[in-house]
Amino acid sequence: MNQFKRYATVWLGGRPRKKSIVIIEWITSFVMVGLFLFMTCNKEGPTAADTQSPSVEITFPPSNINVAGVITIKVAAEDNEKVVAVAFYIDGDSLFVDVAPPWEYTWRTLEYTNERHSIKAKAFDQAGNWGVSEDVNVVVENEINEPPTATILLPQDSTSFALGEEVILQGDGRDASGNPLREDQLTWFSKGEGNMPMQLGTGTYLAIDTLSSGWHTITLIATDDNQLTGRDSTAIYITAESEILQVTHDGNSESNPCWSPDGQRIAFASNRSGNYDIWLVSIGDQPTQLTVDPAHDWDPAWHGSDIVFTSYRSGNADIWKISEGGGNPVQVTTDSVADLSPSWSADGEYIVISSYMGGGEAFQKPNLWILPVGVGDTMQLTTDPGYGPDWLWGEDVAFQGRDQNIYVTSSASMVPVQITWDPAADRSPSWSPDGDAIAFCSERSGNEDIWIWSRYADQIRQLTFHSGRDYEPAWSPNGQWIAFSSDRNGNPDVWIIRVQP
Repeated sequence: MNQFKRYATVWLGGRPRKKSIVIIEWITSFVMVGLFLFMTCNKEGPTAADTQSPSVEITFPPSNINVAGVITIKVAAEDNEKVVAVAFYIDGDSLFVDVAPPWEYTWRTLEYTNERHSIKAKAFDQAGNWGVSEDVNVVVENEINEPPTATILLPQDSTSFALGEEVILQGDGRDASGNPLREDQLTWFSKGEGNMPMQLGTGTYLAIDTLSSGWHTITLIATDDNQLTGRDSTAIYITAESEILQVTHDGNSESNPCWSPDGQRIAFASNRSGNYDIWLVSIGDQPTQLTVDPAHDWDPAWHGSDIVFTSYRSGNADIWKISEGGGNPVQVTTDSVADLSPSWSADGEYIVISSYMGGGEAFQKPNLWILPVGVGDTMQLTTDPGYGPDWLWGEDVAFQGRDQNIYVTSSASMVPVQITWDPAADRSPSWSPDGDAIAFCSERSGNEDIWIWSRYADQIRQLTFHSGRDYEPAWSPNGQWIAFSSDRNGNPDVWIIRVQP
């Protein structure tokens, strides 16, 4: 029990806190309930009712002395039958229950402030009666009352690792004077979602590859020679082994995947016919060509039975629309500037595009515009460059900003909110169908991979880990798969990866 108390106090950090007190009080209550049940079920107990309370006295320390360091609180307890437990209290907080004589508690005064503190003991007999000692008041007077510091150097917060990948833990611990702590004074813990903390090892450097999938809180606890503790924590994500399938296998360049509304097919751009056209494919089948034109067609977006895409067939980069069954495409934009990267509104009445519309020096880089596919008003969504928009089913539009970070803006407020903050380039955002996450490609790992930002947790985790380039993610309508472009086999092809929760 004493060992558990020490562990709980250390884990919850340094001096006792309200949270640790609650845990220890819960332990005390649990022990008392257990003792009561034991006594009521003990057939060898006294038959007559015992109503006499135990007597209890704190024999050390005496009142009104100064204490420092580690002291042993000693208690004398007597009962007409038998004392079965003694609880120790500091400043009214239950810290430890002793269940066998001698009745003692080791008090680390360094975990308390330099001021007056009260000590109390409560003794229990096997009939459930208890007696309380008089308070003993002492003054804690330690020369050093500052805890050590713990600093996690690696891994960085919100870093992702593949399941089974080696995770490097590197940290530093210093005492209150700034001196380095010993290796055995630095202890690492991991706490997975819904699990108890697990000790990983000690020292300034560890390499582990045994963490389960999901989020883990990595904690470094530094303990100095006075048994004071300091701590630092970081969160990492372990990606489960995902099912990855190659969808296209042609020797040419194939990219820009998007899903059909029923999630059964993928539209993509391919130059297998000699120039870039739009092709359709069902998983496991051969692709079929949808557009046929000497000019390049790319950036498809699917809604209902219609597909919009970017094309040079008018001599300028414009948005066109075609039925999934083929036929003659219809030109949607006719201006003289480049219109790129269409994404549908939920009702299929509008698209958002990245366009150089507007003219003038301020428009030398594209902005986001909302325009009708049929009849309606055109509206400028951003006044600062925006690329690769993806429109959620509501009003939110995700896009890549001028600084190559991901932003979200609303067709109602038109105020961009930055959601990624990395020096590396973040591109090609794609909303999950429930709006809870955004997949995007990033070079933040030193290689272009697919990452996922969680809206409500405000955390980012890595999804793909291949040394090849993984880019242009597109979330499936059921939220279980992400299509993406990759040259992991030496040539740009379309792949899909199952998304683990």
